Amino acid sequence: MSENNIFDRVDGVESKVDDVSAKMDSLTEKIDGLLSVKQTTTTIHQTENPQVVLKRFISNAKKEYCWLGSEADFQKEKKTALILLATLIGAIIFSTVFTSIALGLYSTFTMFENIWLIMMCFMAFYLVKAKRFYDCYEFSLTSCFKFEPDADGVLRMGAPNKKYKVFLVLTCISAICNIIVVWMENKNGMALPVTIFELAVFGLSIFVFNFKALDFFYGYSNLRFTGANESTGQKVVLIYEPIMNKLYSEEDYEAISFLQIKNVLPLFREERQSVYTKKRCYLLYSIKIFNTFVHPSSDGTNVGAEFKSEFFLSFIL
Repeated sequence: MSENNIFDRVDGVESKVDDVSAKMDSLTEKIDGLLSVKQTTTTIHQTENPQVVLKRFISNAKKEYCWLGSEADFQKEKKTALILLATLIGAIIFSTVFTSIALGLYSTFTMFENIWLIMMCFMAFYLVKAKRFYDCYEFSLTSCFKFEPDADGVLRMGAPNKKYKVFLVLTCISAICNIIVVWMENKNGMALPVTIFELAVFGLSIFVFNFKALDFFYGYSNLRFTGANESTGQKVVLIYEPIMNKLYSEEDYEAISFLQIKNVLPLFREERQSVYTKKRCYLLYSIKIFNTFVHPSSDGTNVGAEFKSEFFLSFIL
């Protein structure tokens, strides 16, 4: 009996050992499976088309327009444009008062000037709201420009709304017409002050709108994309510079020197958007120039056509 009990116990121990071995084998298989999945994922990331990776990053990233220049330059240009806009608004108000008194009525020409006055008030509001780094969607809502989304979901700034150009022309014509009518009437000796203020409206409208207000907004040429590395989750910032048609990492962009130039740079117009540059802008010259992306916001056919994929995949994968 005792021998049978011993054999039974030995058989029980062997059975438990077999169970433990089976569980260990199962656990080993699971670990191997997890390692295989991780290696497969890594292989996919390494072999995935860089153009597709870049397109996905841009589509999911936070998109902002960057004003071309330092924070000090931004505040200076903004303040100058606001002061000149306030001067234009004041000139229109005084022109309305003096012209109405001189003619003894509120003329149709003055009405066009007052519509322009309202539009300039909106322009002043847009300037007040402006930030050096401007969210694309927010910028599109507080701007006199047209915006259209591209294939990557980036709202691209186009030309100013036509109504601004139309009413600028109408305002200039109205100012001249008011001067002519007042001098023809000249009932109460108000022709001279009316002429002064109407000429001020004429000159300031052209100068302030075209060469200060629009000039300020043309500074929003660069685009900043902020997203996360797909593997580590770390923050990644890439900046697209349309003049040189390059995409930079934030570190390289910070190393770029800004060279001020005086000549007008050509306007770059593409099929669905226009990239405007300032008359007095900062042309970017990179200390470390490398072949990078071409048209990062296109339909994907030219994305990353000339860049070294290994470099940028290290940022976003």
